[in-house]
Amino acid sequence: MPDALARARRLRSRALECERIAESSQPEFAKHYHLIAKHYLALARLDEDEIAASKRTEDARKQEEREHAD
Repeated sequence: MPDALARARRLRSRALECERIAESSQPEFAKHYHLIAKHYLALARLDEDEIAASKRTEDARKQEEREHAD
């Protein structure tokens, strides 16, 4: 999962950069940069959700192993 976490951080960084560019762009371009930032954030959330789901699955597997060991 380190790859997904690193990717999510990079995507959030790109989103921030797009927002910064949008602030200094003409309105018609700013709109597009805001939309790109929104998409980067959506992708970052997907990666973060993947991490959370993987952790929940791993935790459930460990719990099941403990229950069967007892």
